[in-house]
Amino acid sequence: LVRHAFVGIYFAMLPTGLVGDLVRARRTESALPEPGRARVVALVDRLAGAFGLLTLGGLGLGAARGVFEHAVVRAATLALVGVALALTVALLVLPGFVARSARLRGRLIHLPEVLRALLDHGVTPSPAAMARALGLSVATQGLAILAIHTLVTRAAPGASQALVLAALPWVVLATYVPVTPGGVGQRELVFVALLAPAGLSDSQATAASVSTMAMTWLTAAIGFALATERGAPDSARPSR
Repeated sequence: LVRHAFVGIYFAMLPTGLVGDLVRARRTESALPEPGRARVVALVDRLAGAFGLLTLGGLGLGAARGVFEHAVVRAATLALVGVALALTVALLVLPGFVARSARLRGRLIHLPEVLRALLDHGVTPSPAAMARALGLSVATQGLAILAIHTLVTRAAPGASQALVLAALPWVVLATYVPVTPGGVGQRELVFVALLAPAGLSDSQATAASVSTMAMTWLTAAIGFALATERGAPDSARPSR
């Protein structure tokens, strides 16, 4: 599973990262109890990751208002965050309601395949387990933000730490928008635009962006090495 996760990170360098999710799901089918679980794991992972980033982004807006200074923009952004969080949690708990209703299960055939797999194969944990999973998602995304924060503070020691931490979840979310492969160019523009309120000059934000991209490419290089390793079993190699 660790091997497949790194290979998925390599393929996630393509726009949106969805290719990485599909590759990881395809490769992990033989390692999970049921083939359908791999797609569910990839989708739940995306939902949990979005929950973590949106939660941190919402907290950042409340703690450091300099990122979105206009009150109307800030209120609208927080409202969108609330709606997105509610939809994410609803998708995570929906399989439990479907499992208890024969009528709902009969309507699965009308849904897209990936949602049908989520509702048909999903295992709904207890509320305590769900809370732990979402809490771990926030913690995991927080560690990723701190890693980028370390690079930003090295590039701009005099920047506002609070505003940098408030802006970085939105920086990461903006780089997920499918514009360029691996976010090249797009990442630099986002860093410059969103870190300016924290006191970063264009050159400092660009330097922090390039450092972050190098860290991402290093992780992807591990996935590339594992994907092309000759000793890998046939079941671990991507199909045509």
